[in-house]
Amino acid sequence: MPSMPSKPSSSLRAIIICTNSSGTTYLNRVVLALSSPLMYQRPSFLGPSLVGTILSTILFGVITIQTKLYFRRFPKDFWVIKIMVALLWCAQCIQVAVASQGFYQTTTNAETVETRQAWDANQWATHLHITAAVVQIYFAGRLWTVPKYRIYIVVLDFLTLVKAGLGIGLAQAFDSTSQLPSSDELAAFIVSTSFLVAIDVTTVVAVTLVLRSQRTGFLRTDRVLNCITLYVAATGALTSIIAILMLIFTVIGESDFSLVTSIPFGGVYIASALAHLHSRASFRAQLAGEDRLHTGALSSLHIHSPSRQVR
Repeated sequence: MPSMPSKPSSSLRAIIICTNSSGTTYLNRVVLALSSPLMYQRPSFLGPSLVGTILSTILFGVITIQTKLYFRRFPKDFWVIKIMVALLWCAQCIQVAVASQGFYQTTTNAETVETRQAWDANQWATHLHITAAVVQIYFAGRLWTVPKYRIYIVVLDFLTLVKAGLGIGLAQAFDSTSQLPSSDELAAFIVSTSFLVAIDVTTVVAVTLVLRSQRTGFLRTDRVLNCITLYVAATGALTSIIAILMLIFTVIGESDFSLVTSIPFGGVYIASALAHLHSRASFRAQLAGEDRLHTGALSSLHIHSPSRQVR
């Protein structure tokens, strides 16, 4: 007969007490059902994990459509950008597959709950910090063609890599303990997430200042510059707000809400980068016929790429 849970529920204890020797066969069936993997007490993080996995899967669908359209519309983009897009899609695909498999294992195997919790925390943190670093470096790299800002880009990229290393190191430390994070690990999480917010805000401010400094005085060009500035600010604000919410939920002990926001967070970065790439087509259309002499800032920062044709 399969072993019963170490702490039987009240209903199971009542069955054991009230069943006499003549009901042995029935008791065996009850114990077999209640001790099956599908009947153990669910961990508290199971619901938030499901919600986060569903959101991450929805984002994966959006990212897949964005990726397919990107390769159709911009076939002559710089090869580095193409590789970045392909790798980001692969990263989101792997993240969804791992999150789904982890949720399945958690719901069907009681013995793996603690180790799966640690391993899942490892994979989402690694995915988040790698994708965030790639996207943040991409946005900062849009300023590289403006020589006087290159030193700031180097510093910003260095801080981005430090933040990514800190976040991945936190994930590895959490995985090695296979239990709830210690105060030191929690402090490391707070620092790495604060870095995430700081770099997002710094990148947005830098791009905004550069765009505002490149005004030409021509109405159409300046209108497009304003649109790009608002777009970049909105994108950075979105990721910053999510990171701040995740940080607040963690500090106040609302781990359920923190889990819901953290699982799909990496996908938000990927979707924002792909949306930024697609937005070039709209702004190019607005600048159709404009003198290229008056669109130099846009050529270097956002609009133009090795691909001059939009399909």
